[in-house]
Amino acid sequence: MSVGSSSGSVAASSARMAAATIGTDGGGSARLPAGAHNLYGIKPTHGLVSRLGMDHNGHSEISPICRTALDTAMMLEVMAGFEPDDDMSWPAEVPGYTANIKADISGWRIGVPTDFIESAPNEAEVAEAFVSFLKRLSVLGCEVVDIELRGMAEARAANFLVLNSEAY
Repeated sequence: MSVGSSSGSVAASSARMAAATIGTDGGGSARLPAGAHNLYGIKPTHGLVSRLGMDHNGHSEISPICRTALDTAMMLEVMAGFEPDDDMSWPAEVPGYTANIKADISGWRIGVPTDFIESAPNEAEVAEAFVSFLKRLSVLGCEVVDIELRGMAEARAANFLVLNSEAY
């Protein structure tokens, strides 16, 4: 499946040519192809991973692409951290992602914008997997609550406007 600019990295991870790869993600360029190939892709919080030397638009972040959640956590731990020569990097302590991978999440309250998700152009298989994931969170002791994100249609339109203007 060729979706997203990080498809090459995803292909290498999927074909086991590399234990882990790196891509860039602005609007899903790492996450979407990773998900399509049963891999893990994450777009780090802006400023967590240095973008020094990256020739890409302002939405994009350097992203790990891996075969397991643990590998993804290890990659993010290694990649994250303050880079003084990167104006967008922020000096924060890097969380112990690998230490927290099996953390007890019972009692967590998780907000899910179901109206936004229902309006997204998802395939039935994707929607079913998401509903299954929400049920699993409940089984693990989380309280899943419906939230409303006002202005999402406007935010989506603004996102595409900015993304396209930076890309060209």
